Amino acid sequence: MQLTLDIANELYPLTSGETFTLALARSLSPEEELAANGDEEGSEAGGKRVKKEMWRSEDQGLAADYEYVMYGKIYKFDDSAKGENQTTAYMSFGGLLLALRGSYRHLAGVVVGENIYLLMRK
Repeated sequence: MQLTLDIANELYPLTSGETFTLALARSLSPEEELAANGDEEGSEAGGKRVKKEMWRSEDQGLAADYEYVMYGKIYKFDDSAKGENQTTAYMSFGGLLLALRGSYRHLAGVVVGENIYLLMRK
């Protein structure tokens, strides 16, 4: 996988060669992540899933384990670049952009139009 990422360097400075952990998630709630991956458990009200605003509660969910969190949307796929079975997924986080290039099988769960969280820690 090849990653090109634009971050707010003033808020989260990274130097060349520095190691970091990056995660992409559909939700900050571990319960919603399980439900999105086929697990039927989770809270429901009136037949609709209750979406808890994690950033307003004391329980920050996945964000508690990371130093830098962005919320955005997957807006494009590009299969035109060279390489067998290669694709690029493009995501926007309020103007900060991410391009993730790799094998189709690694990007199979990424859907255009879907909202996504990017989480980072050093």
